[in-house]
Amino acid sequence: MLRVTRRSKDKAFCAFFLSALFVSFSLHANAAGTRKLVEEEVLLDPIIVLGESDDVETVATSEVDEELLDRLQATTVPEILDGIPGTDLAGTARAQGQSVNIWGFADQEDVKFLLDGAQKEFEKYRQGTVFIEPQLLKTISLEKGSYSAESFGAFGGTVNMTTKTASDLLKSGQNIGFFSKLGFASNGNEFAKTVAAYGRSEKYGAELIVSATHRKNDNYQLSDDRELPLSAITQPTGFFKGSLERGSHFFEITGAAYYSNDLQPWAAKGTYKVLSDTYPDRKSYEEAISRKSTKRELKDRSLAFKYEFNPDNELINTTFESNYSNTNQHDLRTNINRTYDLLLGGKESWLDYTNYKASFKNAAEFDLFRLEAKLETGLQFSNHMRDVMVHAPKYKDQEDYNHGWLQAPTQPGGKQTIYSAWSALTMNFGNGLQLRPGLRFDYILTEGDPNLGSRYNNPTVGHDYSSVEHSGLSPSFNVLLPLSNNFRVFGDWAYKLRAPLIDEIYDTGTRRATSDQLTVERVNSKRLGFTTSHSSVIQPEDTIKTRFSIFRNDVSNNIHRLYKDNRWLVPSDDYPTYANLKGYYTQGIEAEIYYDSDNFIGSLAFSAGEGKFNGTARNVNFETDQYVSEIAPTKLIATLGYKIPDQDVTFGWKGSFYSGQDRITRSADNKYSATKGYSLFDIFVSWTPTEGRFEDLEARASVGNLLDRKYRNHFSDTYGKSRNYKASLSYKF
Repeated sequence: MLRVTRRSKDKAFCAFFLSALFVSFSLHANAAGTRKLVEEEVLLDPIIVLGESDDVETVATSEVDEELLDRLQATTVPEILDGIPGTDLAGTARAQGQSVNIWGFADQEDVKFLLDGAQKEFEKYRQGTVFIEPQLLKTISLEKGSYSAESFGAFGGTVNMTTKTASDLLKSGQNIGFFSKLGFASNGNEFAKTVAAYGRSEKYGAELIVSATHRKNDNYQLSDDRELPLSAITQPTGFFKGSLERGSHFFEITGAAYYSNDLQPWAAKGTYKVLSDTYPDRKSYEEAISRKSTKRELKDRSLAFKYEFNPDNELINTTFESNYSNTNQHDLRTNINRTYDLLLGGKESWLDYTNYKASFKNAAEFDLFRLEAKLETGLQFSNHMRDVMVHAPKYKDQEDYNHGWLQAPTQPGGKQTIYSAWSALTMNFGNGLQLRPGLRFDYILTEGDPNLGSRYNNPTVGHDYSSVEHSGLSPSFNVLLPLSNNFRVFGDWAYKLRAPLIDEIYDTGTRRATSDQLTVERVNSKRLGFTTSHSSVIQPEDTIKTRFSIFRNDVSNNIHRLYKDNRWLVPSDDYPTYANLKGYYTQGIEAEIYYDSDNFIGSLAFSAGEGKFNGTARNVNFETDQYVSEIAPTKLIATLGYKIPDQDVTFGWKGSFYSGQDRITRSADNKYSATKGYSLFDIFVSWTPTEGRFEDLEARASVGNLLDRKYRNHFSDTYGKSRNYKASLSYKF
């Protein structure tokens, strides 16, 4: 019997951390943009950074800064976001099998990822949605919900990722520098190597950074003492960013590229268990794996340009942005003894996502009826294209399958173009009260690529790949009200739309029509909360910040696969694949508290939610409402740490506690099953000397899943990672 066992762990290493650790809180808040309610600005030790509490636009945002990114030593962006309340990782430990769930919104269209403004998105059956190397990033800012007039769709929220600049790495008076970093994780024998070169000219106002990262790991070990098949991967990435500032003009260009070419499961979020007692040796085990896998080449590229014009005129503060992003995936089945169905990607498949975006925005500041006012107006253009092709040799003799060369009916190609205009007026009443009404208009044109196989391009069944138009207004309103110097109340409301996706309109079957009858999906989103900030509470110069909020999202006309009990919703002779249902709701609470002082740091972050459909996804008139299975379990993340400023050392402990989740309505339509509660513990230590012989050196180490607990994430069908020792060493030259 072949049994993949866990590599031996260094017990002495674990004991060292236990003796060195205190307890740390992991979740949101901390301030690097938070003001002490005296005059000076205070920078809290990073656990999670809260948005500025005196700004209606940022009071509810969360930010992960560079220090915390380095401390986490994460492999993927979803791993980083998993520590924020209301935000959860969905998928397996595989780098290409992860997505993000926010407030129960878990699909690709629900959470928008922006890399220096370039939209990063990918949607394919049970695969990840974003491929970004964390080493590139300076900050990650998370806006939960869709409360800004500037954003389209993204009911769950927007993840804004900002990359590093040369100025972030250069010291005062330094013009040229070099950076190198080596990271290691014991689970999967993961190595990450980064090098960067950068420079600036203060005379010409120019700077440039170029970097490359190479990350490689073997198969990960899971907490059930098994190996996660097909999780080994090699991921080289490259990045550059340059800027030029001349007077009131600022230009910036950013480029990033990601590549992998490894044996992967066709559905990267899948378990792919291979019963070990069936295969007596490694060779037969690997052969069994190969039958379920594909050789997957993935290329991800982005290019972003930004121009800012900010003259000495309060009515003009203009930003123009244009960007391009492309994700290209090529799958090749390596097992020559099997034939694969069209719906499983055939023998070979190609999928190409391309986005072109452009936006213009101006912010004008002026007095309005003795009030300080800022009027923001903007125009946006977005063009998303999907090119799809499958080669399925099993159909080579069938003309209605175009002899095996066609698109998978569930993964159609096409183009979606969005034209948008928006405006928001921020009014400051002088006493701290801020109101921000906003309005946007979107016009969406969607066009399908006719399937090359006549079996899925048959007008008599209702297959119609012609263009479809949608449009609508989306109002929003934000308010910030200070009740004292230390206590502020905030509220947000928005009535946003999202248009049907390409695959929702043009998904077909031999008896299923395209869904050109679909209308826009709407969310009526509300949030109410408060923030507090106090100084010198437990000891001199310390800071305690809290944030509490409740939210509710009422989704109407939700787009969902159409089943026979809902057939009456579409009064037509055709039987479309998708239809607008009667909606659902999600609601929840979030509570965060953060503490920082000269020595102790800590945080507590709590989130809980629930949600139900009107009826069920299969029958909207069913007498019992179905639970929304994408609601995350109740979560509490606690961190406690200790700083030794004289030695530039910080160490700490993090505990993550998850309840069980049994609010699951079992049906073939549900993605998830009930899960048990569990708790995980991590420890970390960092040494970042600021002077002396080791200045510019950073050493960090951590242990994940310290007690080696067996657990399964609610949004995964595999067990989580086993104990993982991590270490990194970096140096600036």
